[in-house]
Amino acid sequence: MVEPELSHPKWNGFKKALKASGLEYSALKLTIACNYNHGSFQSGDKQHVKCDALRAYLSSQPPEYYAEQAEQIAFDRCQSVDAAMAKASLEDWMETPLINNRGRFAAALVKNKSWFGMNSCFRSLIADWTIQEEKEDCDYEMRDDDDEEDGNKAEPDPKLTKSELYKMYSGRGPTKMFADFMGDRTLQLDAIIIVAISSPLEAEYSADLEAQRSGAAGLAEWAATRSSGSDHWWETAKQVVKMSQNKNLFSRLGLSPSSSTPLPLDIDIPWLKEEKDVLRKVQSFAIALASNVVWSEVMFWLNLPHAAAVLLNPNREKRGQDMKRLKELITAVEKAERLAIQDPALRDCLEDLGWNAQPLAREIMAHCFQSGFDPHNEELRKIMWRLYTGCNTTKECLESTFAHLSDIAQRGSKSSKMSNWSKYLYATTSSYAEQGGMTPLLPEAADWLHVTGPCSLRFRQGLANIFNMTTTAMPTSHEQGKPLPMQPAQIQKKWRASGPTAHQKSAAAGMYLLNDEPTQFANASMAWAGK
Repeated sequence: MVEPELSHPKWNGFKKALKASGLEYSALKLTIACNYNHGSFQSGDKQHVKCDALRAYLSSQPPEYYAEQAEQIAFDRCQSVDAAMAKASLEDWMETPLINNRGRFAAALVKNKSWFGMNSCFRSLIADWTIQEEKEDCDYEMRDDDDEEDGNKAEPDPKLTKSELYKMYSGRGPTKMFADFMGDRTLQLDAIIIVAISSPLEAEYSADLEAQRSGAAGLAEWAATRSSGSDHWWETAKQVVKMSQNKNLFSRLGLSPSSSTPLPLDIDIPWLKEEKDVLRKVQSFAIALASNVVWSEVMFWLNLPHAAAVLLNPNREKRGQDMKRLKELITAVEKAERLAIQDPALRDCLEDLGWNAQPLAREIMAHCFQSGFDPHNEELRKIMWRLYTGCNTTKECLESTFAHLSDIAQRGSKSSKMSNWSKYLYATTSSYAEQGGMTPLLPEAADWLHVTGPCSLRFRQGLANIFNMTTTAMPTSHEQGKPLPMQPAQIQKKWRASGPTAHQKSAAAGMYLLNDEPTQFANASMAWAGK
């Protein structure tokens, strides 16, 4: 059985939505800005220098300066302008989070697969945007750079890559780059859109990771909820779309309130054109993200064996409702298989469906027919229990364990290399064993005696070379005198494609079979067949 790991589809869908809506370049700039706020990993000396420069700059400003900035700061923090904010002082500015402390390194969070931690970095950046802008302006003014020369340079092309963007600012320093980013208020609006629209997906991502620590029973219920869809990813997609019509978001973006007299859309007013562009970004990002959420998860609703996970729901009534939908899907597929003998178009559709030819899916179909589609059948539930009571992510058991080993290596010596046996030993100290939510199978005294005894010599020799390519024996053919094929041209078997596109084709084919079953699949020739 092959299914995607739960974290990657969410993050990939988020990235694809950024690209589809034209916000990918803004996300790149925002990430660079967050990295700049963090500064050097080796020391915090630059942070102290920047704070000293800002303090010197603010010391020369009159009291009216703070009142002039109050409105922008209120917008950054989604607050109303009050007397206290207008009377802010030098010390108030110096105590703001991104001035008093180093920012979070967004790129490191993404690289370490704490993906939506990037949005947390963006929130911090948004909240102190104006103060950051003033800080970098004063820092840049204290340098001896030629401002006139900088002014003559063209604005960066929105299609620049990260390396090209750095090359664009080569010789002018990261401070100039950051100052330009902070001076672009459109970039701040893009950050607000990214954070707000993706907040339902971010919440689902966090809840799913937390569910992986809930033990076997909790994981079974989580798998049932995901396959049901209604209280999981489908609800997330609806919340994303609703966010694009949220009045609080429009207010947060500084858009004008709706008027009693509608304005014609083709009217040439600069502020109206700017607000239409903002709304277009909101709408396109929300639709793209909601679409990606559904397409990345719909396979669990329409493809076996994943769809049968609904039988693990502890609620008997809900289990019965979900079995009705599962019965409709299975009977439609079985009917299509009988009619496909005389219908080439229907055979193409079943080819896209794919899972109906897999042994595990066929076994589940057979159990369903034999039990009369009983949602409480113990054999069926036992199969699904064995499939879905394990961890559905590699984040804790692999990535976090690797990070744990890397941390130990760096703490123990300047060399980051460890022997295999040291890795095995330290891997057992990973926090995943206690925090992962699964019951570990620990060795007993008899196991150690068995492994270290004379009867296990061959096993130990094989284990010592388990990751050694030169000493690992190649598989041999079971047939006498017929060696395994060594060249790609000798392999005749054609394998079915696997991956997101194959899963989406399969789900689309399943949805077609469900909807066209009453007409005996009369529209099969007009259905999309993945060609």
